Amino acid sequence: MGLRLMELAEGFSCWVTGELEAAFIYAEIFEDGTYDLPALPKAPFVVDVGANIGLYCLWMKRRHPDARILAFEPAPGNAEALHRNLRLHGAADGVTVRQCGLGAEQVARAKLTYYPGMSGNSTLHPEEKVLHRRLMEERLGVAEAAELFTAEEIPVRVERLSSVLREACPQGAIDLLKVDVEGAEAEVLAGIDAADWPRIGALQLEVADLDGRLAEVERLLRGHGYTVDSSPVPRIWEELKFWYVTASRRA
Repeated sequence: MGLRLMELAEGFSCWVTGELEAAFIYAEIFEDGTYDLPALPKAPFVVDVGANIGLYCLWMKRRHPDARILAFEPAPGNAEALHRNLRLHGAADGVTVRQCGLGAEQVARAKLTYYPGMSGNSTLHPEEKVLHRRLMEERLGVAEAAELFTAEEIPVRVERLSSVLREACPQGAIDLLKVDVEGAEAEVLAGIDAADWPRIGALQLEVADLDGRLAEVERLLRGHGYTVDSSPVPRIWEELKFWYVTASRRA
């Protein structure tokens, strides 16, 4: 599957890899207000881990045109769509894209399972997609699910977030860290050095509550001094147990 230009809403088109998924992500970000937070500074510094095709970046630049965004996206097809969408919407200024994943340790060559038909589900942990595929087979049919779950294995580089920040933002506040990485959330957080945690004002994460992972993430964030709020992800099948976690230093 190649990139296609799709109108997601009246007057809003984007380059997409999978049409159904792009429409879903657009709805949760632009219509549902999923990522709404209390006011950020006029020109916030935002780290977007798992930037996909760039819809979150575009939403953030609409709200804060002067925002500086450091975006991470390891899949080549997604990264190309991200660059195209930033240019299409005149939002590339202040956005730096790094084509790599993030984790607890630097890895020169990790294996990303990439799903061209639903690229936002691409993952370093394909074993966690077994339930998702079964549910899609039950609801959409075996043939449709097989098409959406057609996968490619892509070698990707994995960095530690704090290692990148030493170069990209050695000082100053990181106003917001957004993480949506399909099963690698705890690994991304493990790549943050103790010295960097006080610089991070707020976090937004999507977490699948498998094997007590939600409680583990909440415990970690509270241990670093955040107020934490978690709620089920709307529009997602309940069996998948996806939660949005918001953490803030505001009382």
